[in-house]
Formats: sequence, structure tokens, C-alpha cells
Amino acid sequence: MKQFKAGDVVEVGKLSYKVLGVHSTKALNDEFTSEEAKGTFLLFDVEVTNKDKESIAVITLPIISPRLHMY
Repeated sequence: MKQFKAGDVVEVGKLSYKVLGVHSTKALNDEFTSEEAKGTFLLFDVEVTNKDKESIAVITLPIISPRLHMY
């Protein structure tokens, strides 16, 4: 499996993804949720570009570790 780093543009079909930044936190508190982590939350700032003429909704993005664990 090829690995990418923050700032790389990854093409998947007609979409491209770019991780702009990553940070961690012990709690999420905003207008959508209020939750304490049992460990640490990793938050990814991701830019998604649709190169198709049709619109698309991106609901979730799975995270896959180098050991192929999906989160």
C-alpha cells in the first residue's frame, strides 16, 4: 500500500484529496458534538476537490493505518 504525507495530493477516480493539517485533542466540543476521548482524537483538515461535472457528497473518509487497520 502506498503511503502519503500531509500536503500530498491523492487522486481517487474523479476526486482528489489533500491533508492540510493534523492535530490531536482530548475532547470535542462544538455545535455538532460534545465528547471526551477514551484516548486521543486525531483531527484531519482535508481538502477534497471534485473534478467531475456531477456533484458528490462526501460523508466520511476512512483512515487506514500502515498495518491496514481501518478507523
